[in-house]
Amino acid sequence: MLKFIFILAFVPALLGEQFTPIPRRPDGYSAGTLTPKFYLEAWFDLLCPSSFYSYTQLMPVLQKLNFMNNTQLRTTFHVTGFPWYHNSVFFAQVLRFLANNLQNQNDIWTFINASFYNQGKYTNQATINMTDAQVQLQLTNFVHNVLPSYSIQNIALAFTNATIKQEALTSYQYFAANAVSSTPAFWGNGAYINGAANFTTAQWEQFLSQYITIPKGVKETTIEI
Repeated sequence: MLKFIFILAFVPALLGEQFTPIPRRPDGYSAGTLTPKFYLEAWFDLLCPSSFYSYTQLMPVLQKLNFMNNTQLRTTFHVTGFPWYHNSVFFAQVLRFLANNLQNQNDIWTFINASFYNQGKYTNQATINMTDAQVQLQLTNFVHNVLPSYSIQNIALAFTNATIKQEALTSYQYFAANAVSSTPAFWGNGAYINGAANFTTAQWEQFLSQYITIPKGVKETTIEI
């Protein structure tokens, strides 16, 4: 009898697992070789000022490495929307929409870059007198201006399509499952890179040069946050 009760106790859990939504694609947005010497994962919130700072320090090195086609390095940006940046979930949903309807691989990186450099327009304070619908309309027009090959009508689906909304939520859960509770965070070959959130461009160059061949002379950039 005890064995029978024990088995029944697991039935709801098994049924629950059976219907857990599985995203159509793995989490994150990746570039570079599938067989890297070094695998860099960055965890960002596109409305997080600290994420923006880290992005500006890391990108000059990645661009010099031609990271989109690098044969030693694979780079993945994981993007989610933390609740303390109210509108960031909308950006995460747009990225999911783009990934599911991608016309050009560069579109993901173009949108990430434009989002970081325009994050000030979507902060809690900047949109304090706007409804979610108004913010979404403003963001829809922004995406269309940055990536005009995507129609306004289709971009708007990022905020109404149930699958896209679920996938954005699953990405948030992926952050939690990997113990990433704030951004930015960085992993190298599956291990947490201590202190990387505060790396300058020069420090990124020095760090990555331990694992891959990297040209010298990357100019350091600075930005106030």
